[in-house]
Amino acid sequence: IESPRAMALEVRLLNNRGAQLLAGILQVSEGLYQQEINLLGYEKGTYTLQILDGADVTNLELKYE
Repeated sequence: IESPRAMALEVRLLNNRGAQLLAGILQVSEGLYQQEINLLGYEKGTYTLQILDGADVTNLELKYE
């Protein structure tokens, strides 16, 4: 993701039924930020990564094959 400023982001990983599997807070700096999410141990399929910045929600689709 690319952040316009330093901020805290809430991150949630949801399965294809909308159930929350993981949640956390990321402290990001201005600029590009990358975070790896390890899906080992989860079923193969499509997941949604929600990124909340307090005002907006961004949903990213992740495919685990």
